[in-house]
Formats: sequence, structure tokens, C-alpha cells
Amino acid sequence: MTWLRDARRRNTGLVAPPGSVSALKIAAVLAAGVAIAFILASFTAGIGGIVYASRLRSVSTSYVVTALVLVAAVTIDAIRRRGRSRT
Repeated sequence: MTWLRDARRRNTGLVAPPGSVSALKIAAVLAAGVAIAFILASFTAGIGGIVYASRLRSVSTSYVVTALVLVAAVTIDAIRRRGRSRT
């Protein structure tokens, strides 16, 4: 009977959830945010590739330039999201 009463109190919100449940919710929100960030990054990279190819009227084979642009974009995005590092 104690278990049933405790379950009823948890369902009505009278008792705080265990810490592991709260941590799981926070981790799920962070994971969803990361997934959305990767989705948006891949979408904008695809659009950028289409625009880049249309302006050149061909596809560039220079992977070094593409990698440098990608690193710059990731760095700018990280600084914008988290602020300047305090090292």
C-alpha cells in the first residue's frame, strides 16, 4: 500500500522526482539541441554548396579551401553560442 500511495503522490506532483529523472530530462533536451544544430548545419551547408556551385558553374575540387571554410564557420558559431573563452 505504501508503494501505491507514493506513486499517487508522485503523479499529483507533491513529491519531487528523483535526481536521475531530472538529469535524464536535461540530457534529452541537450541531445535534441545538438541534433537540431547538426540538422541546421547540414541544411545550410547544402544550400551553400548549391550556391557556390551555381556561381562557379562547376564544383570545385579544392578540398583544402572547403575544410578551412568549414573550420572557420564552426569556430565562429562556437564563439557566438558560448562567448569568448576565458583562458
